[in-house]
Amino acid sequence: MLIIELIILINADSQFRENSTKFFVLLILVISLKSFYILYLILLFPLLYYFIKDKKITYIKDFLKNPFFYLSVLTFIFILLINFFNSGCLIYPVKMTCFENFSWTIPLQEVSQMNNWYEQWSKGGAGPSFRVDNPEIYIQKFNWVGNWITVYFFNKVSDFLYGIIFFSVILFVIFYSKNNKVEVPYKGINVIYLMLILLFAEWFYNHPALRYGGYSLIALLLFLPIAQYLSKKNYLNFNINIRVYFLIFLTLSVFVARNFNRLQNEEDKYKYKPMKKINYQVDNSYFTIQNTFDDILKVNKSCLNELNYCDKHQNFNIKKEFNYIVFYRK
Repeated sequence: MLIIELIILINADSQFRENSTKFFVLLILVISLKSFYILYLILLFPLLYYFIKDKKITYIKDFLKNPFFYLSVLTFIFILLINFFNSGCLIYPVKMTCFENFSWTIPLQEVSQMNNWYEQWSKGGAGPSFRVDNPEIYIQKFNWVGNWITVYFFNKVSDFLYGIIFFSVILFVIFYSKNNKVEVPYKGINVIYLMLILLFAEWFYNHPALRYGGYSLIALLLFLPIAQYLSKKNYLNFNINIRVYFLIFLTLSVFVARNFNRLQNEEDKYKYKPMKKINYQVDNSYFTIQNTFDDILKVNKSCLNELNYCDKHQNFNIKKEFNYIVFYRK
């Protein structure tokens, strides 16, 4: 939606204030979701570029007169302040944005460790039941790519790609028209696409997990060319309502079917029947494990420094990582 509003704003000849308001609201909403989405401020560059190129200086003045511009700036500052008061970093865990002179600041060494840990996890170097050896070397350059493809790309990224490609084909078939219209090219598409490629490169190199911005970037890189091609078609004598209703019906059908399939898999795997028994009973083994953890920590509080007793525990392999005790069930 943000990209759509950006294209509209670049090509706007009227209703500029209304369009700019939508863009400001969406941009600050995106940035508020996750701290590293601050990188999406790069999308302001094509906007300013075309305003200067087309000599629309009055648009820049309207920008500065729009109260939502100042509201967005204040919201952005508020987000940075929240991060700062929580961790001592404007953007956690980016070490260069941290201030170590305050009492509540997380030590820079721990910030660096956590940053490496998030990077290791997103690059397929760690999971609930495994860790790679030499994580500092693993996350450097492209040492992680081979393992990431094995551990993460198949089947998480590949499943998402299959879904996006399938949806793109359906979209293309439903809205394809043989009639071309007089082409009125949209400005800014190529520059915006370049910005998306840069954001995708940053995502892939530093934190290639779908939840860290991959969903939207991959989808946009596929959807934008298709949308650009279909926009060149003539839909004057085209019953578009039926196609839109069919697309909505198909989307809801796939959504419902996938959730029923998920519930069925959970029933088979965990023997949990949400349709028949709405109360979920916690397995007593959980309390046994929890009590074992509590006993270990009570008997030997020095586990954070000395793991001699912990390592010998008969039910668990225990390892110290980043000042935390990690329990591995034998």
